[in-house]
Amino acid sequence: LTGAGAEVDIVYTPRFPAPPALRTQRPDVLLTVRRGGTERRMVLDAKYRRDDSAGYRRRHGVAGPPEDALGTLHRYRDAIVQGPRIDLAAALYPGTADEAFYRSRLWTSLERLGVGAIPVRPGDTQALTACHAAFIG
Repeated sequence: LTGAGAEVDIVYTPRFPAPPALRTQRPDVLLTVRRGGTERRMVLDAKYRRDDSAGYRRRHGVAGPPEDALGTLHRYRDAIVQGPRIDLAAALYPGTADEAFYRSRLWTSLERLGVGAIPVRPGDTQALTACHAAFIG
Protein backbone atom coordinates (compact mmCIF):
# COMPACT_ATOMS: atom_id res chain seq x y z
CA LEU A 1 0.00 0.00 0.00
CA THR A 2 1.21 3.52 -0.70
CA GLY A 3 -0.17 6.98 -0.05
CA ALA A 4 0.37 10.20 1.90
CA GLY A 5 4.12 9.91 1.39
CA ALA A 6 4.31 6.51 3.04
CA GLU A 7 4.66 2.95 1.84
CA VAL A 8 3.01 0.30 4.00
CA ASP A 9 3.62 -3.45 3.86
CA ILE A 10 1.30 -5.84 5.65
CA VAL A 11 2.41 -9.43 6.22
CA TYR A 12 0.10 -11.99 7.80
CA THR A 13 1.66 -14.53 10.16
CA PRO A 14 5.28 -13.58 9.49
CA ARG A 15 7.90 -16.00 10.74
CA PHE A 16 10.94 -14.66 12.57
CA PRO A 17 13.74 -17.19 13.06
CA ALA A 18 15.03 -17.49 16.59
CA PRO A 19 18.59 -17.52 17.84
CA PRO A 20 19.61 -20.68 19.72
CA ALA A 21 17.48 -21.37 22.81
CA LEU A 22 14.61 -19.10 21.73
CA ARG A 23 11.36 -19.95 20.00
CA THR A 24 10.51 -18.90 16.47
CA GLN A 25 8.21 -15.88 16.75
CA ARG A 26 4.94 -15.87 14.75
CA PRO A 27 2.73 -12.83 15.40
CA ASP A 28 -0.55 -12.47 13.49
CA VAL A 29 0.34 -9.33 11.51
CA LEU A 30 3.48 -7.32 10.81
CA LEU A 31 2.92 -3.79 9.57
CA THR A 32 5.98 -2.00 8.13
CA VAL A 33 5.77 1.73 7.36
CA ARG A 34 8.42 3.40 5.22
CA ARG A 35 8.40 7.17 5.10
CA GLY A 36 11.09 9.76 4.54
CA GLY A 37 13.93 7.25 4.67
CA THR A 38 12.78 5.67 7.94
CA GLU A 39 11.21 2.30 8.60
CA ARG A 40 8.97 1.46 11.56
CA ARG A 41 7.39 -1.89 12.37
CA MET A 42 4.25 -2.74 14.33
CA VAL A 43 3.18 -6.22 15.38
CA LEU A 44 -0.55 -6.80 15.85
CA ASP A 45 -1.82 -9.95 17.51
CA ALA A 46 -5.53 -10.77 17.60
CA LYS A 47 -6.99 -12.08 20.85
CA TYR A 48 -10.51 -13.39 21.06
CA ARG A 49 -10.83 -13.51 24.83
CA ARG A 50 -11.14 -10.61 27.24
CA ASP A 51 -10.45 -10.47 30.95
CA ASP A 52 -13.26 -8.58 32.69
CA SER A 53 -12.22 -9.44 36.25
CA ALA A 54 -12.08 -6.79 38.96
CA GLY A 55 -8.36 -7.42 39.52
CA TYR A 56 -7.54 -6.94 35.85
CA ARG A 57 -9.59 -3.73 35.71
CA ARG A 58 -7.83 -2.46 38.83
CA ARG A 59 -4.37 -3.15 37.33
CA HIS A 60 -5.03 -1.84 33.82
CA GLY A 61 -7.98 0.55 34.16
CA VAL A 62 -10.30 -1.39 31.81
CA ALA A 63 -11.07 -4.93 30.68
CA GLY A 64 -8.63 -6.20 28.07
CA PRO A 65 -6.76 -9.15 26.60
CA PRO A 66 -5.49 -11.88 28.94
CA GLU A 67 -2.28 -11.14 30.86
CA ASP A 68 -0.40 -13.90 29.02
CA ALA A 69 -1.21 -12.15 25.71
CA LEU A 70 0.46 -8.99 26.99
CA GLY A 71 3.51 -11.05 27.95
CA THR A 72 3.63 -12.49 24.45
CA LEU A 73 3.74 -8.96 23.02
CA HIS A 74 6.77 -8.13 25.14
CA ARG A 75 8.38 -11.28 23.79
CA TYR A 76 7.62 -10.29 20.22
CA ARG A 77 9.05 -6.84 20.75
CA ASP A 78 12.18 -8.08 22.54
CA ALA A 79 12.86 -11.56 21.13
CA ILE A 80 12.78 -10.76 17.45
CA VAL A 81 16.50 -10.12 17.40
CA GLN A 82 17.48 -11.79 14.13
CA GLY A 83 15.04 -9.78 12.12
CA PRO A 84 13.76 -6.26 11.88
CA ARG A 85 13.41 -4.17 15.02
CA ILE A 86 9.83 -4.06 16.30
CA ASP A 87 8.80 -0.55 17.37
CA LEU A 88 5.32 -1.33 18.67
CA ALA A 89 3.41 -4.49 19.63
CA ALA A 90 -0.33 -4.43 20.31
CA ALA A 91 -2.98 -7.01 21.10
CA LEU A 92 -6.28 -6.48 19.33
CA TYR A 93 -9.16 -7.61 21.54
CA PRO A 94 -12.96 -7.39 21.54
CA GLY A 95 -13.96 -4.11 23.12
CA THR A 96 -14.90 -0.49 22.64
CA ALA A 97 -12.59 2.50 22.98
CA ASP A 98 -14.22 4.80 25.52
CA GLU A 99 -12.79 7.51 27.78
CA ALA A 100 -11.72 4.93 30.37
CA PHE A 101 -9.78 3.01 27.72
CA TYR A 102 -7.83 6.10 26.61
CA ARG A 103 -6.80 6.63 30.27
CA SER A 104 -5.91 2.96 30.78
CA ARG A 105 -2.46 1.40 30.96
CA LEU A 106 -3.34 -0.65 27.87
CA TRP A 107 -3.42 2.54 25.77
CA THR A 108 -0.83 4.71 27.53
CA SER A 109 1.77 1.92 27.55
CA LEU A 110 1.72 1.79 23.74
CA GLU A 111 3.60 5.09 23.61
CA ARG A 112 5.55 4.63 26.83
CA LEU A 113 6.69 1.00 26.43
CA GLY A 114 5.84 0.12 22.85
CA VAL A 115 3.51 -2.63 24.10
CA GLY A 116 -0.21 -2.44 24.80
CA ALA A 117 -3.66 -3.35 23.56
CA ILE A 118 -6.33 -1.91 21.31
CA PRO A 119 -10.06 -2.72 21.44
CA VAL A 120 -11.77 -3.36 18.10
CA ARG A 121 -15.24 -4.43 17.07
CA PRO A 122 -16.81 -4.69 13.64
CA GLY A 123 -17.50 -1.12 12.58
CA ASP A 124 -15.54 0.33 15.55
CA THR A 125 -11.86 0.73 14.76
CA GLN A 126 -11.43 4.19 16.29
CA ALA A 127 -8.55 3.25 18.63
CA LEU A 128 -6.78 1.21 15.95
CA THR A 129 -7.04 4.13 13.52
CA ALA A 130 -5.71 6.55 16.18
CA CYS A 131 -2.80 4.23 16.99
CA HIS A 132 -1.94 3.78 13.31
CA ALA A 133 -2.09 7.55 12.65
CA ALA A 134 0.25 8.23 15.60
CA PHE A 135 2.55 5.40 14.50
CA ILE A 136 3.05 6.63 10.93
CA GLY A 137 3.28 10.24 12.07
